[in-house]
Amino acid sequence: MNGFHFIGASPDSGSMTVGYAKTVDWIDAQLKIAEADSVGKPIFLLTHQQPADTCYGSDDWGEQNLGRVLEKYPNVINISGHSHYSILDERSVWQGAYTVLSTQSLSYIELEAGKENGTIPPNADKTPMGYCIDFQDDGFTFRRITFDGSPCGKEEKAEKRWSFPLPYVNDGRFSFERRKQANRAPTMPKDTGTAVREGDNVLLTFPAGEDDDFVHSYKVVTADEKPLYFFSDFYNGLDSMQKTVSLEVKAPKRGCVYKIYAVDS
Repeated sequence: MNGFHFIGASPDSGSMTVGYAKTVDWIDAQLKIAEADSVGKPIFLLTHQQPADTCYGSDDWGEQNLGRVLEKYPNVINISGHSHYSILDERSVWQGAYTVLSTQSLSYIELEAGKENGTIPPNADKTPMGYCIDFQDDGFTFRRITFDGSPCGKEEKAEKRWSFPLPYVNDGRFSFERRKQANRAPTMPKDTGTAVREGDNVLLTFPAGEDDDFVHSYKVVTADEKPLYFFSDFYNGLDSMQKTVSLEVKAPKRGCVYKIYAVDS
């Protein structure tokens, strides 16, 4: 389309980890053809799974065969899903030998294990999101869009669009590592929260943490228990994040002090 190659490839099996064992050879051949007339341009490759150990979620749900082929083509931009991880997280873009963007899901959010409110957190199906790609003479930009029923949807994080220059060469001129290095740690307000016992549980209520991007989760620590982690509600849109957070934990056998920390993504 207008001189840009878009290649779509479905997996050849239902395997979570080796779904492209055969199709990867076809992908290699198609990328070689596209490479011949894509000097200074990206080649967009759409796959179901993302290559393992690249973007956010690919350590859990990534495919093992794609990477060994894609690393031969530095101007590939792989757009993939399967993991359902939120694209509001800046780790949804990975740049190494090539570039990977995850696409979340239109049906529901699923996130990493280890949080008390589950890998599919509350209201996980409330806010479907995806991308619009804008092309200009000097570059192209991925905009993150909430499909909220309005004609054009609502753009999320407009101040942090993912923009790439043209001519496009993955040589380090544009790097998300620089954005990560500028990141600041989240903070908690000095206000004290409340702990109210409700039967066998305690309801902790406190002012939300603050961050230059967003608070990804909260760590709750007591004197005699292991830390408990809870996702914040970032995945439903940063403008709608709660100003006051309530978390339910199991009541202790004796009185205790709760310490709550804001955790960055």
